[in-house]
Amino acid sequence: MTGFCFMFRADLDVPFDEKYQLWYGDDDFEDRVRAKGLLVARIEGLPIDHSAMGSTRLIDNDTVQAWIVNDRQRWETRTRATFQHLAQSVTA
Repeated sequence: MTGFCFMFRADLDVPFDEKYQLWYGDDDFEDRVRAKGLLVARIEGLPIDHSAMGSTRLIDNDTVQAWIVNDRQRWETRTRATFQHLAQSVTA
């Protein structure tokens, strides 16, 4: 899945964590979709033009970097907690 453009059915009943500001929100969502046993797919050849950093370049770089740091910390905290929970359930 690619974060700059993705779509999903609204009735998936999978929460999208809107607390991510720039990065990792798509990774988090994809993990949640897969955890429900649902398929994540990439469709080649769709006519979508992407301008790299198109809107992000309009934001002060220090702000963008702070968002990235915060998002990475949020992602690592979430994934660490998930893996710890999985390890506990396997050994229990």
